[in-house]
Amino acid sequence: MPASAPPQEVGEIELPQLGQRKEIIVALPPMADGGDRLKKYIHEKSDGEYRVLEVAETFADLSRIVEKGFFEIILAHRDLLGLEHNLVENLKLLREKASGTRIIFIERKTDEYSRMYKNHLETQDIEWHIVPELPGHLMSILNGHRESNVVFNWDEESKPITAMPAIRTKVLSPVLIAFHSAGGGVGKSTGSTQMGFTFAEMGYKTLVVELDTDKPSLLRAVGANEDCPGLAAWNSSDFKNESTAIEAIHRTSRQVRGLYVLPVGPISPKKVVLPFHLEVAGDKKADSCEPADVFYRAALREFQIVIVDTNTSPIDPAVYTALKMAKRIFYVMEATKVFLDSAEAHLALAYDLDIELSNYRIILNKCTPSDPVSLRVITQTLELPVSQQVPLDVEGYRLAAHHGRSYKPKKGVSPWRGFCETVLQDLEVPINTVQAKKMSLINWLVDWRKKR
Repeated sequence: MPASAPPQEVGEIELPQLGQRKEIIVALPPMADGGDRLKKYIHEKSDGEYRVLEVAETFADLSRIVEKGFFEIILAHRDLLGLEHNLVENLKLLREKASGTRIIFIERKTDEYSRMYKNHLETQDIEWHIVPELPGHLMSILNGHRESNVVFNWDEESKPITAMPAIRTKVLSPVLIAFHSAGGGVGKSTGSTQMGFTFAEMGYKTLVVELDTDKPSLLRAVGANEDCPGLAAWNSSDFKNESTAIEAIHRTSRQVRGLYVLPVGPISPKKVVLPFHLEVAGDKKADSCEPADVFYRAALREFQIVIVDTNTSPIDPAVYTALKMAKRIFYVMEATKVFLDSAEAHLALAYDLDIELSNYRIILNKCTPSDPVSLRVITQTLELPVSQQVPLDVEGYRLAAHHGRSYKPKKGVSPWRGFCETVLQDLEVPINTVQAKKMSLINWLVDWRKKR
């Protein structure tokens, strides 16, 4: 009997040997508890056969990790930040970098773009699966089964998710932020997109909604495809309940560099009519604000931060509802007497509409040393704090809009990162930065190079 013991031990050790190791990279969209939970789940459910070595938060992170060496499996989610902006080319690049690696691509549900993506990637040897909610039948997929009637749930845990170590920036409760102004061209849309890009870069799942039908600019400002359906493609059935609204948001929005955008419609010379006036299920007596209320509640179920780029009319049902629901309203203006008078008039109307004035903050845009109205006069007249003073940099913001990216000043740092962090602190939103994780990854890479 003793003589037979060594072969048994060798047999048990052979499973994870280097030539046949099943080491995994997991590339996921933001999750409330990060990738640690999924790592533990895969390891335990496979009895150690699969081991998650790295968790990527963005497509850029995934690309860097793949370059470190060979991994048996790459598990990538369609909602991964930075992936869908150019999904087909990104997955082709991933296949090129990870030759010989099994690539599993999962999405929550199929849509009209899934078939197109699959056709373009048909020759790339990439598995495509639908997993509505993790972990789902993920273990069946890893074990090579295309479909499974068995849907797994997370094991019961003794402590809540919020008590688990966080590894990425997260919001424990959703936030709706509105950008408003009394006229066009002041920088309201620029501010909303720059804040959106910044939150997305910080790891928040963020949606920017455009309501400005007079001068729609969201698609061009973020560099999205100009044929994005947007709100113009919505119909009355989409407002039936929050579930149908969520489906419509996914159908008519797009993701660009990790930021989700929902424009008023595709870029066209024709003016778009917002769909929020539609009768819901034929109910002519329904509250005119009910569709907008359903829409925003649905968005807040699906996204951590929702930014609404309003139009100039606070009595528009969609704008009024956004201003009523917003935890923070940023009124964008320039430091001139005309803008100051307009701001006073708007705040008086907002008071009459029972919109909470304490939620307002001022953003002064296009600031110069020679502004005719001082900061002190503005704060005393409006009795509101000025949260942000944006220096005049027409060329810099035009360049950012042209390339569809966050603003980068020629000198110094962008004012938007610090501003966004301050906003979250002001709203008492818990912030867990991703810096610690990024540093550990760098240290890991340094150690790995030293050992070579």
